[in-house]
Amino acid sequence: MNKKTIIIILFLALLSVFGFLIISYFTKDKKNQVHIKNIFSKKEETKKKPFIGIQPIGDFSENYLKASAQIIKKYYGFDAEILPKSPLLPNFTNQKIAKKYNLQLPIRYRADSLIAHLKRKKSQKHDYLIGLTAVDITTTWYDEKDKTKIKEPLWMHVDWGIFGLGYCPGKSCLISSFRYHFDTQDTERIKTRMQKVVLHELGHNLGLPHCEKKGKKYCFMVQVDLRNALLDLDNSSWTLCDECANEINTKFDTKIPLKKKEERKKV
Repeated sequence: MNKKTIIIILFLALLSVFGFLIISYFTKDKKNQVHIKNIFSKKEETKKKPFIGIQPIGDFSENYLKASAQIIKKYYGFDAEILPKSPLLPNFTNQKIAKKYNLQLPIRYRADSLIAHLKRKKSQKHDYLIGLTAVDITTTWYDEKDKTKIKEPLWMHVDWGIFGLGYCPGKSCLISSFRYHFDTQDTERIKTRMQKVVLHELGHNLGLPHCEKKGKKYCFMVQVDLRNALLDLDNSSWTLCDECANEINTKFDTKIPLKKKEERKKV
């Protein structure tokens, strides 16, 4: 059988298939019509509603745990499950950093090590795992112009205390309540601060970077001023800007409400 004959046979076979499809489409056979429609229609991806795990690390307020689950449900529309307490382990402290740079540092816990631990610990049941702790957590603050260098003075920024840290995007984040009571003993105010940071760090996990589109009063993904963090946190928004909200609504099975026109004018 020569090459020309093979080409003719293949052409006739393809012609027969398309002829069958066209005839089937115009017949009254509904089963065939549905089958043809499925062949040519693009299968839409189903959006998922994430299930969140909340992992207390060390002793942590039961009220704050419940408040975290409530704010996730209220704003993002995602269910969250509070897990049994996990112990604080000494291998997550900052003492390796202290030894490396020959510094005398108070014992605190490294946030980057803890979110890596949470990522490994996360079960298949949960899409994201949020760690909540009452101990002080730290990370290294790098120079804004050169991210390979630690901000000067090194002794101050190599082990910088923070509110929270999360992968962006990623499967785990960590929030500490340690710093929220530095200037107040008002439990409601402390709870509010913690809830805002929970929304912010989970936003990072969901794929939102720090928002530079609007000011802090408009979107809770705006980074707080690290030198005036508590006041900035108090003045920050409870909501996302429309751009960030649309991004979450597009990716996940949820419907975060957009801001009203009157609210846009006020900000």
